[in-house]
Amino acid sequence: MARCALILLVLVYIFAAVAAQAPAVAPDVTSAMNAAVAAAQAAESAAAASLEAALNLQRTLEQQQPQPQPQPQPQPQPQPQPQPEQQPEEQPEPDLVQPVLVAVGAPAPVPPEPLASGVPPATSSTFAVPGFEQPLAGTTEMGAPPLAGLTAPSAEIGAVLVEEGGVPAQAIPTGLPERLAASLQGQQPLVQGSGSGGR
Repeated sequence: MARCALILLVLVYIFAAVAAQAPAVAPDVTSAMNAAVAAAQAAESAAAASLEAALNLQRTLEQQQPQPQPQPQPQPQPQPQPQPEQQPEEQPEPDLVQPVLVAVGAPAPVPPEPLASGVPPATSSTFAVPGFEQPLAGTTEMGAPPLAGLTAPSAEIGAVLVEEGGVPAQAIPTGLPERLAASLQGQQPLVQGSGSGGR
């Protein structure tokens, strides 16, 4: 619409210049030109008013439209760190080994006496003495020579067989208890005792 008003205004100015240059123009033509100029001015003012009204309407619409608000960006949430697995503590196994109690006041071992030449030492022997319920410890780990009457060297030291005539005095090892030595010199034979260990 503004372009149309400008075009009309240019045409009016052209007609006005032509009319001014003409030597004599009829009064009808002059009045017609004045009417055209007035109409062009009115159209120009109307075009300006309409343009201003359009600009105001556009501004009003822009103010009424809601402004897009910036959306908040989601913050990254911290990921939970994996916790180390708790292993059950290993409990010590109960000690199944029972302590061995040792009797206090056990008799000290008697040191071995020197052996005769050619007599093999004995490692462990137990003699049974008549009149005692349990056999008495003899020359256990003392190195005393075995008694006469053993059938073989591999027989146990405690298996002693005594003849009816008794044991000669020289065959009785030294270092034996007095009652045991006296029983060996008597007439009663010894029974077979229980020996522990071998040669």
